Amino acid sequence: MAKEEKAELKRKPQRHEVTKFLKDFFNKFYIVAVIFLYITQTVYGQAQTSEIASMPGAFSRMGFGARGMGMGNAMSAVKYGSIVSYYNPALSAFQEKNNFHTSYSFLSLDRSLNFLN
Repeated sequence: MAKEEKAELKRKPQRHEVTKFLKDFFNKFYIVAVIFLYITQTVYGQAQTSEIASMPGAFSRMGFGARGMGMGNAMSAVKYGSIVSYYNPALSAFQEKNNFHTSYSFLSLDRSLNFLN
């Protein structure tokens, strides 16, 4: 028995074992890398709005969602989507589907900007 155990310990790993190990390693690495990139981009995006957030009336300049902010907060004529009630509350009566949207942003001076639709 001792010789068989020593032989097992001295045995070189087979190609499929190495491939499986590398595949498992890179799958875990990929998940960690994606989570890391998501967190860093969120923090970076939050830092970009900090200059706007320190001005008076910051809540009316910041907007919600990538679509609205990408259009320069010119969403008053858009009538579809989950954040219509923020940009044009009058259109919320004409929504055909139920939507739910929530957002929370940090502003300077210990303030926050919240939105629940």
